[in-house]
Formats: sequence, C-alpha cells, structure tokens
Amino acid sequence: LATFQRTERSEFLTFFYKHTINRITGQLINGAKLLENQDVEELANIHLLVLDLLTFCVEHHSYHFRDYVFSNDLLRHALVPLTSRHTFIVLASLRFLRKMVGLKDELYNRYIIQGNLLEPLVKCYLRNGSRYNVLNSA
Repeated sequence: LATFQRTERSEFLTFFYKHTINRITGQLINGAKLLENQDVEELANIHLLVLDLLTFCVEHHSYHFRDYVFSNDLLRHALVPLTSRHTFIVLASLRFLRKMVGLKDELYNRYIIQGNLLEPLVKCYLRNGSRYNVLNSA
C-alpha cells in the first residue's frame, strides 16, 4: 500500500510539474513586468496566491520543484514584486526566498549566488531605509 501511494504521488507530481505549474507561474512571470510598471491591486493579489503556493512547493516537492526553478529561473521572477508598493506582496516574495534559503540546499544556494539573486532583496531593504516596520522585522 505504501509503495502504491508513493507511486501515485510521484505520478501526480510529474503531471503537475509537466502540465499545470506553467499556467500557475505564467501569472507570475508574465505579470512581473506589469507589476514593475504599475501596481495593480488584482495582479498583486494573484501574485500573492502564486507565491504562497510556490512557497509550499519549495518545502514539500523538493526534487520536482528544484528542477522547475532552475530550468525557468523562477526565483528571479518571484523577486520582482520586491519593488511593489504593496507590503503584502513584498513579504510574500521574501517568504519564498527565505524558505528556499532555509532548506540549506547547496544547489539552491549556488543558484542564488551565481544569479546574484540577493541584489533585489538588498535594494528593497535599502529603499525601506531605517524605518522600523514589518519589512525590517522580516
């Protein structure tokens, strides 16, 4: 029974990452440029939901999700909302990055360093300044 459940889970994840995740992350990837240019509340809410789902995937679908992140440079797109005026979407991007770093996975760490993906986070903190708020606490 356990082997059957493992196989079923593996088949589901394979299907999910082959056919479905592109539609979900497409909202993030295609909307990232829109979010840079204008802060549309509805788009920010969609990004929040997508980033929350991706944060779950980082933790629970390690192998499948890692391959997807690397092949689509997903973290770079997920960090674009750090420029948003909406604090909730900035915090969602930060949670996603923190979950990835918190795994202490050598491949993720190398990907982040080689892609210079901490730069948007540093710029976000510099923009925030010395204000004591939820962003500084996070």
